[in-house]
Amino acid sequence: MQRSRRKMGEDTADKLSDVTIEAMSVRDVDEIVAIEKTSFPSPWPADTFIEDIKSSRSVCYVARTKGRLVGYAVCWLVPGELHIGNLAIDVPLRRQGIGSRLLSKLLGLAREKGVERVTLEVRVSNTVAISLYHKFGFKDVAIIRNYYGSEDEDALVMLLRTG
Repeated sequence: MQRSRRKMGEDTADKLSDVTIEAMSVRDVDEIVAIEKTSFPSPWPADTFIEDIKSSRSVCYVARTKGRLVGYAVCWLVPGELHIGNLAIDVPLRRQGIGSRLLSKLLGLAREKGVERVTLEVRVSNTVAISLYHKFGFKDVAIIRNYYGSEDEDALVMLLRTG
């Protein structure tokens, strides 16, 4: 059993070494929307991603492995804060460290920009994402009832103080 666990860990490390994080571009939007539709009950439309790519207050990244887009993140910089608006990984590649790589990139940006806090909202049912955010030091600060109105689901507001 230990041998197979070691092998799985090596496989994950090999996959992560192939992952690159780069700036999102308009030509990525079709692939992003495909992941978005399999990730969220109320996916963002292509126009929203295009607006964020073009906005001076948005920072958008994609994760690629072997040239294939496998994840993305969108955040907004406002005075003193970086707000994570969207982060998703292609379903078959989840739990392999790609989300951690994207989140690390965002937190590096926060340090670079000298922001005091990083915030986000996450579905209360998304326990995998919540666990990831806790691993990075985020704290639960509030619940917003029916935040995801059409799905009748609450959002957990999370905060990471950087200063």
